[in-house]
Amino acid sequence: MSLKIQVKNTRHGNPGVSGWYAILPEAEPARVLQEDITADWLVIGGGFAGLSAARRLSQLRENESIVCWIQSVSARAVPDVIPAL
Repeated sequence: MSLKIQVKNTRHGNPGVSGWYAILPEAEPARVLQEDITADWLVIGGGFAGLSAARRLSQLRENESIVCWIQSVSARAVPDVIPAL
C-alpha cells in the first residue's frame, strides 16, 4: 500500500517531487519483525539525533542492548527494526 501526502495549500504552486527523492532507487519492501525482541533501550528514529543517541548509549552502556527503530526511506515506507548496534 502506497501512502501519499496531498497539499491543499497551492497558493505557492506545486513544487513537485523533491530532487533527492526523485533520484532514489525503488524502495525495497519493508522488513517484517520475525520474532519478539527484548532490549534494554529502544531508540525511535534513525536520523541524526536518533543514531547519535543510540551511539552514545552504546558508549555509556556497553553491556546493554539497544534497538533502533528506523523508517526505511523517509516518508514512503513502514519503519524497519534494526536490532543491536
